[in-house]
Amino acid sequence: MMMITCFDVVGRYVFGKPIFGATEMIQTLLAVTIFATLVLASAKDAHIFVPIFSSRIRAKFPNAEPLVLNVVSSIGLGVICYGIFKVGFDAYQTNRTTVVLEWSIALIAFICLFFSIVAAISQLFSKGERNG
Repeated sequence: MMMITCFDVVGRYVFGKPIFGATEMIQTLLAVTIFATLVLASAKDAHIFVPIFSSRIRAKFPNAEPLVLNVVSSIGLGVICYGIFKVGFDAYQTNRTTVVLEWSIALIAFICLFFSIVAAISQLFSKGERNG
């Protein structure tokens, strides 16, 4: 993304020829990068969290806290998966594409969906060793 942006800016201001579709390339790469790194955050249980409920869960169920938090987090990621599926399926049915490059929005959404599903499964089986 950084290289595309750099070459696009240099091409635009130095040569008067920007990279065709650079904005859409960057948007697509950003979306895929976010969901791909979501898998890493879930696998390492490295999400940012606010311990509002975890202290209450720890007080009542000290041994079950990691499991409860992982299940709740996985359910949240499952809701995200459902939303992405709806967007992707709608884009598939209507054959929607990006404006400039005409890339399939359904394909992009389903790639993000794949990473979201892996993240939800990964979160479910993470160690859950939070310090909060």
